[in-house]
Amino acid sequence: MPFGLVFGLFIRLFSSMVLGGGVMKFQRIEDLRVDHDLTIRQVAEVLGCHRDVYSRYEKGIRQIPLDLAIRLAEFYDCSLDYLLGITNVKRRFGN
Repeated sequence: MPFGLVFGLFIRLFSSMVLGGGVMKFQRIEDLRVDHDLTIRQVAEVLGCHRDVYSRYEKGIRQIPLDLAIRLAEFYDCSLDYLLGITNVKRRFGN
């Protein structure tokens, strides 16, 4: 993965905490889960985390780690920029 993309995603993930004093909600991860008719528990199992932890990612209470964001993008076969709401163009994972 190109350094620029990783750096941009890192800035997007953590700028809310630094500039806004809070955690950023990623609505798209909830939307993708619902669109795929999955429960929070099912997605949490894919990620190897507790359902309450994943629920906090969806609600924006807790930051989603970059490695889990990558795993979600791969699982939903979409780009990270789409998953994080940076773009509305849904490209396949790795493209």
